[in-house]
Amino acid sequence: MGGNASKTWQELSGSKNWEGLLDPFNDDLRKYIIHYGEGAQAIGDAFNNQDESDARGFSRYPMEGFFHNVGLDWFDYDVTQFFYAKEQRYLMYEVNWIGYVAVATDAGKEKLGRRDILVVWRGTERTVEAALDIDDTLTSASDIFAGHEDVMVHNGWHEIYTSKNHVVDTEYIGHSAGEQAVKEVKKQVEQLYKNNKDEEISITVAGHSMGAALATLNAMDIVANGHNYPEDHPEMACQVTVFAFASPKVGNEKFKELYDNLNKEKNLHALRILNAIDIVPNLPPVKYEHVGEQFMIDSRQSTHLKSINEVGTASLQIAHQLEPMLHVVAGWNGFDGTFDIKQNRDYSLANKDMDALKSNYKAGILVGGAEQGYGPDYQKRDQQMDIARLQAAASSRVICLAA
Repeated sequence: MGGNASKTWQELSGSKNWEGLLDPFNDDLRKYIIHYGEGAQAIGDAFNNQDESDARGFSRYPMEGFFHNVGLDWFDYDVTQFFYAKEQRYLMYEVNWIGYVAVATDAGKEKLGRRDILVVWRGTERTVEAALDIDDTLTSASDIFAGHEDVMVHNGWHEIYTSKNHVVDTEYIGHSAGEQAVKEVKKQVEQLYKNNKDEEISITVAGHSMGAALATLNAMDIVANGHNYPEDHPEMACQVTVFAFASPKVGNEKFKELYDNLNKEKNLHALRILNAIDIVPNLPPVKYEHVGEQFMIDSRQSTHLKSINEVGTASLQIAHQLEPMLHVVAGWNGFDGTFDIKQNRDYSLANKDMDALKSNYKAGILVGGAEQGYGPDYQKRDQQMDIARLQAAASSRVICLAA
């Protein structure tokens, strides 16, 4: 099958584990990956990481109009819920916005070919999260996967996913981050089934770096515990897909075995998109196994990004960031192919928050937000970022994939 052969949404979401779509790289899948990558990037753009702000740790934007405020007017989803994590290490204790759930609008359904429930998990931003990232002791995940005592996962991410707030009285942490996300997914599945029993539904979970690890854990939780179908209707179980960008390893061999069983028996699929020179997907180095299918790209093939000869080890940071990855996906034609941005995606987006582009492209560093004045209920948009995103919007749309 050729790289440009048209595919159904089920195939693009991995129903055949992306067989024949990665090499040669299918153009519909290219747009599909960028689509979910943009959804994952949105949470990083919207996260308020300013310590001097009273709203530090929250979204800069409310749920209503969220995608408009991050410059994704074409992203036809409505955010239905933000969810939050208790994060604690050493003397650090924080409650931070960690993800969102969104549901495709009618216009989005028309493009995608079904009603998609999107769950996005944020990558590392806070110091406490960096401390949790390096806690790679394996711990039992039997509290998530009952009856699987030998399934072990990364302790730091397990804490983020399962920890409940018993110290700070807030409206956000009555439950763990995982429970909040699952509760909203289940609510949307039930509501959509009630509204239209014949409507096709999918669940897509996405994230970058730490967010990719949490997305993988969340998707397995959803499927293993039957949250992808209406109450008492397992025959209506919908396909669940993970798009994991620059993901580290999440669990042990038994964790992989559980994933493999859910993939074979329960219609769960995961695609890991990684850069060949990124070290994060190799971590933790021992006792851990990757899950799902691998799609490797190489940022050294880009004619736009700075090379290791120009910026030294900073090129490794560039290799790990999501916007440069999406830039490479836009022009990727395989390891033996010629880099060619077939999708007219503005290359200046690769310069968001870092000096990643070669100097001859004369692109300034795009800043994801102003230094102050942001909070969950009021915003001040960074025009540079929005202009670049809106320029890219028309060509970044997912084409109609209805089968």
